[in-house]
Amino acid sequence: ANDLGNLVSRTTAMVGKYFGGTLPTERESAPLDDELKALAISIVGKVDAYIPEDYISNQAQRISCYKRIALIRTEDDAYDVTDELIDRYGELPAPVEGLIEVAQIRNAAQSLGIFEIMQGKDGISFYTEQPDMQKIGKLNSVMNGRISLNLMGKTCFRITPEKGETPLSLMRTVIDGYGSGE
Repeated sequence: ANDLGNLVSRTTAMVGKYFGGTLPTERESAPLDDELKALAISIVGKVDAYIPEDYISNQAQRISCYKRIALIRTEDDAYDVTDELIDRYGELPAPVEGLIEVAQIRNAAQSLGIFEIMQGKDGISFYTEQPDMQKIGKLNSVMNGRISLNLMGKTCFRITPEKGETPLSLMRTVIDGYGSGE
């Protein structure tokens, strides 16, 4: 509740400062808007993935960096963005590294037909319209039987993390394993 109140307060202040207290008229979203939405909603969980104000204090520059990160498609793209950020602002704080990792995981997941990754109390769920049962079986073997499959409602496979596994590293391991069929 406190986080929501903080978000509402900041949003209200921004509307007052940048739009004279009146919300701008609705406009048709641009492809980059859709990219930012996809980055924000496709991986949901307890992951530190943001650009801290003490790293980039200027809001317009932070938004520009979010847009640049949203366009990451390849490892080379990620390297270029990382290099650019380090050159301009110094070493990356962990949340920025997390944001770049989320962009890479999101794109790898989309290329495999995974449209959502959700972290919950029971594990991390990977939602897909058409699960590849052979890949899931191989992945389950590699992950020591920790993969479960849900075919009711939204189709997904889920992994239960082991103690000490971070959500991002586990997401990356599962996506890489599912992608390679190992």
